[in-house]
Amino acid sequence: MPRRFEHVKSFGLVAISGALIFALLLGSVVPAKAAGDRVVKIGWHGIWTGPIAATGGPAGDGIMEYVEELNKRGGIDGIKLEVIWYETRATVPGMIIAHKRFKEAGVVAEFSILETGVEAMLPLIARDGFPHILATAHSTRVVTKPVPWVFTAEPSAGDSGAVMVKWFRDNWTEERRPKVGAILYDSASCWEWLGGVKWACEQWDMEFIGREVVPFAGAVDTSVEWLRLVGKKADAICVATCGATQVVTIKDAFRLEVPQKGIKLLELGYCIMDNMDICGAEAEGWYFPLFAPCTWEQAEEYPSLKIAYESAQKFHGLKKGEALSTAYFAGRSYYVPIIVEAIRLAIQKVGFENLTGPAVREGMVSIRDLDIGCGPPITVTDVKPWFADGVYIYEIRQGMPHCIDWREYPGYYKTLHFYE
Repeated sequence: MPRRFEHVKSFGLVAISGALIFALLLGSVVPAKAAGDRVVKIGWHGIWTGPIAATGGPAGDGIMEYVEELNKRGGIDGIKLEVIWYETRATVPGMIIAHKRFKEAGVVAEFSILETGVEAMLPLIARDGFPHILATAHSTRVVTKPVPWVFTAEPSAGDSGAVMVKWFRDNWTEERRPKVGAILYDSASCWEWLGGVKWACEQWDMEFIGREVVPFAGAVDTSVEWLRLVGKKADAICVATCGATQVVTIKDAFRLEVPQKGIKLLELGYCIMDNMDICGAEAEGWYFPLFAPCTWEQAEEYPSLKIAYESAQKFHGLKKGEALSTAYFAGRSYYVPIIVEAIRLAIQKVGFENLTGPAVREGMVSIRDLDIGCGPPITVTDVKPWFADGVYIYEIRQGMPHCIDWREYPGYYKTLHFYE
């Protein structure tokens, strides 16, 4: 069974150590540097506590470990990378404060996983002039034209929903139209996701039977929401949740025997592997998409994924056969290497002494066919400010994800006209 990482920055239900509490109060971790070191700073909107810490904690750990190893290898052509972080608890005020602190600290890029905060900060991001890497997808409220300042894994939150609904339709064998419903927690990105689910139903002849909304935080029971959709005779239910609310949602579906009724459960995908240690067999049969590989089997094919597994075994007690937190892997082996490449290209063009946030943004949109060792090569431009061209589709069997397909995004983002 997968289990939660065990280390000093524990994000389970154990007490946070005094050292970490002190660090959280300070608001950032700043490693000591030798005099004369050349250093480039990036900002991380930390979520080691709060309702989605099960995802935010591993992501932060992965970022810190990658940067530490990068610096041991000589940094970026001899220039060290430093992470400035601030604990936000996944709140919008916390992220706004973090962004202002990053500006004062002189960062050239920042990184987060919560779209709601990025939407609120968008005027600040564009004004302060350093790119923001959002570890989910674009929404209509994080777009700046004609110059993008926000960069994401996926072209739109709606495509995450649409790609799974399209996959479900392609595998539907009955002659009648399938019925599709949705459960989402009350977050801006999930409402965008819902738009993609509805669009896919319209495009590929499915009946959308309605949606149910559960709290972003504090959900204690989702039985009514499940039973309403079951009562409408759903053939598939799409689910978009994270953190503690996701745990409740998965456990309630198991208790109500929703999968046993022949209903396919199609998850958003960002957080589900971070909760497998809690849900375990109760998530049996769920399907989810992910823009990057994540299984032990895939680690034999993708070098950076293999390194992430080895690092998790070394530092976090992960055992052979246990599932790796996808947030940990994404923070460690996906996003930061992309940021590093953008910084490298910027330094190559303007020099270290002239490195600025706008220069790093230009470096980001200059990335071409970057192989980070986990999936297809990455190209980023002003009209394609996202990294992935499609998703791996997974099924959970015996508490572990198994890759069963790969699909390109069906193109919902084209209807939004973000960067045309």
